[in-house]
Order: sequence, then C-alpha cells, then structure tokens
Amino acid sequence: MEKRQEHFMPTNLLDSQLETLEEPKNCDLYSAVNISVDQTVEEITNEILRVLKAKCGVRVSIHSTV
Repeated sequence: MEKRQEHFMPTNLLDSQLETLEEPKNCDLYSAVNISVDQTVEEITNEILRVLKAKCGVRVSIHSTV
C-alpha cells in the first residue's frame, strides 16, 4: 500500500481493518467465498463452483476458451 500513489487510506489503518473483517453469513447479492489461490486455474474454478453450489445453491457452467 505504501507504493500506491493517491491511495485514500493510510497504511497504519490496515491492521484495524483486518481485525474487524467479518466473513459474510448470508447468501445474497454481495455474498463472498474464500478460495485459496495456490492452485491451478481449473482447480480454483472448480472450487468456486463447488462452494457456490454448496453455500447458495447456485448452478453455474463454465465454458473454457483456453
């Protein structure tokens, strides 16, 4: 954050922001999931789909262009 120019938040506020961070509890328009990024793109995609289905009942299909 220190290298960002014109950033509105001082770096000394980061710790307090992370301390008060709460994981979303409801599945709504602003729902979020935690996904580890130390996987392949395919594994990350599959994990996102698995979590969305389990958490929200969302059915999604992905069509790769790669």
